[in-house]
Amino acid sequence: TVGESARATVAGLADGQVAVIENLRFNPGETSKDDAERGAFADRLAELADVYVGDGFGAVHRKHASVFDLPARLPHYAGYLIATEVGVLKKLTTDVQRPYAVVLGGAKVSDKLGVIDHLLERADRILIGGGMA
Repeated sequence: TVGESARATVAGLADGQVAVIENLRFNPGETSKDDAERGAFADRLAELADVYVGDGFGAVHRKHASVFDLPARLPHYAGYLIATEVGVLKKLTTDVQRPYAVVLGGAKVSDKLGVIDHLLERADRILIGGGMA
């Protein structure tokens, strides 16, 4: 994914052009639990880019090289989707209209415990479904 083919593609880009490379998930460095291995993979990715724009709201919480380590190595920005989602979340937590009910779902309870704890102080009701129920 970060081999000679990717480097050659990026080297051939004109100003304003964008290259899409193979899915990074299949590279062991992308999801490694070892910080050094993941960081080394992020270093190789950073060589291919000038800036980082994160727009995968559903993945931004993951400790993967492309969403956790890479932004620390490049000028980084939130994409439109993330900026929109953050704006909605801010409104839901600062401009609360009563009654305030929150619906949470998904399978990974451990990922949501902090959110649930935070919402307990603010929401009138918390409804839990999906794999967490």
